[in-house]
Amino acid sequence: MPFINLEGEREATTQNSKEYGKKIIEFLNLQGYHLEHDSNIEGIFSDKVFRNPKLDGYKRTVVEVKETKLSLSDTDFLKEFAKYFMSSLKEEFNLFIFVREVANINKWKKIFDLSIQSEEELRHFYDKIKRVTELQDSNYGSFIKFINSTKVYQASYVKLFQKIEQIREDNVYDSGADYLEETENLVFQPEKLDSNCYLVKSFPESICLAELKSQVDLNSYWGNNSSKFHVPFKGILYSIREIPENLLSDYCEINSYRKINFCDIGLESTDKNSLISQLIRTQIIQKASEQGFRLFGKSLYKPHTDFDCAISKIKVENEKLRYLSRIYFKEDGSINFIVHRALKFRTMVLNGHFFVLFDNYRLFSTDGKNIITGEHAKRLNYKFPPTKAFNDPEKSKMYFLLKAIGLQISNSNILDFNQFNYKNQFTFERMIFEMPCKVESGEIFDENFDYEDNYYPKLTDYFEE
Repeated sequence: MPFINLEGEREATTQNSKEYGKKIIEFLNLQGYHLEHDSNIEGIFSDKVFRNPKLDGYKRTVVEVKETKLSLSDTDFLKEFAKYFMSSLKEEFNLFIFVREVANINKWKKIFDLSIQSEEELRHFYDKIKRVTELQDSNYGSFIKFINSTKVYQASYVKLFQKIEQIREDNVYDSGADYLEETENLVFQPEKLDSNCYLVKSFPESICLAELKSQVDLNSYWGNNSSKFHVPFKGILYSIREIPENLLSDYCEINSYRKINFCDIGLESTDKNSLISQLIRTQIIQKASEQGFRLFGKSLYKPHTDFDCAISKIKVENEKLRYLSRIYFKEDGSINFIVHRALKFRTMVLNGHFFVLFDNYRLFSTDGKNIITGEHAKRLNYKFPPTKAFNDPEKSKMYFLLKAIGLQISNSNILDFNQFNYKNQFTFERMIFEMPCKVESGEIFDENFDYEDNYYPKLTDYFEE
């Protein structure tokens, strides 16, 4: 990113910091940036947060405002910059720094201007930050990447005002000149919208529980095949189904096993919500396991076991034949990696109601079972870009996976758990939203074409290090 000096060689003019911030908002608005958060209103750490959907999609642009003469040795600035850097390691964003005047402009340029960037000045700047923070040398590579994505503006209030007037006069950023904009034909008729959100409609009548032994080793418990169907919580093992005898004898106190009404769970509200959320997960996981699916993190996937068949496909009710997993080969014919269609799910509580959200997902494995994680998985995901994913096909894949797992029957809005006693299970119903109007537009290409099935047949660039 460049160092942008809007001041030229003129002396900066001082102006109230709040008014200075307003001019920055106006300046960025003209370039397509929309203000989302402002510290003057919300009291957040970042001075201002913008988005520019046409340029950056969902990526945020964070703006730091310095209506002062700023030095690279300023301790507060060094700490703030370090905090921004550490935040960028968790979520990528753009950082713009607006400064009324910088002290020693040549040093700033040798750090932030790529055309004259100096390794010596970069290292010196990083060492300054290390002295006032807890950054380590191992962060240096990521720090340089963050520096190079940061944009610094030296601009006074007067210069910003002049630049804004110039942009308006020259119409440099014509936000209306976007060939992607469509003229929408609104029809004022109700339209129902499907969702990936399911409301928990009812709860089990009863719940089984037993007190855990005081010295129980939960590490060995989690290694048990049936452990994922029951929930150890606050010293008690809970389950909406009968707890197996082997778990009771190995991990629970003698004669502590009992069954109570679900409504009689004696926990505080927060703990009770947490327990119920985990019990909902166990019901979904159990249903999936009956169909041969495994749990990885918050995702359900089916291992690829037939290596004589490169593509594992199944047919579900009212769906075309679709794949669950596929082998990608190296040039020498050996297995490069295996991609799995997976179903990610999570529970949430809003205003006392429980919901389950499902999403179509993708996992990669080395041998059909061992999931690839970290940077390797990240690089592979980049090879399956979402630019080929449209809303209707992605929704269709989610319903396909729900049916493959056995949760969805035909076009019903109810999730199916026929292996449970009807009275002792959670029941779920898909949320359907209704809009007062809809858009009529002709389809100009086939959105139901399965791009993932047809676009990526020969990926060969994953190599395990």
